[in-house]
Amino acid sequence: MSRSALQSSIELLFERSADGECAQLLSPDVGHFTHAADSGRVLTSGESVGTLLSLGQARTLVVPPGVCGAVRSQRPELLHAPVERGELLYEIAPVEGATEQHASSTETASDGATGLVFRAPQSGRFYQRSAPDAPTLISPGQIITAGTVVGLIEVMKTFAQVVYMASDGLPHKARVLEVLVPDGADMERGDALIRLEPS
Repeated sequence: MSRSALQSSIELLFERSADGECAQLLSPDVGHFTHAADSGRVLTSGESVGTLLSLGQARTLVVPPGVCGAVRSQRPELLHAPVERGELLYEIAPVEGATEQHASSTETASDGATGLVFRAPQSGRFYQRSAPDAPTLISPGQIITAGTVVGLIEVMKTFAQVVYMASDGLPHKARVLEVLVPDGADMERGDALIRLEPS
């Protein structure tokens, strides 16, 4: 997995459902979709809601302007789900009183992590390096932005990039304070992975 893979953001395509009640967010390109948001999560414009892997690039998927609502669709069964341009990724139902205020990562969690915490997007074995003899992908004091690859995760002998996403109250740009999961350790989805501070 190349550390030089390009990292950028791209807006999801937007359509109204046939009944006009729900918004549909579609893939803006061909690739593999990963780090999907959970069903029931409230999404707002500008929020990062997954990653599209295409032609060596890891692009952060962003909710387009004017969209706000709860995810009604289910997460893909595959860790890396192949998608076509225009393929449905999220169906969004209106939520009464939905605002930019929703589940924040700044609160103290049951695992004891406090402050700004980036959490594991999937369960699996976490690696801090792209190869055994390579340097760590991130280190304390480093500035990261949405789309930065912060590690690898192994699931059933398949490796995927762990990409930092500016969602759930996390800033677009942050400084790494501590990597909380040791290299080669198993983790569960939602575990505290990186402790951060605004940059």
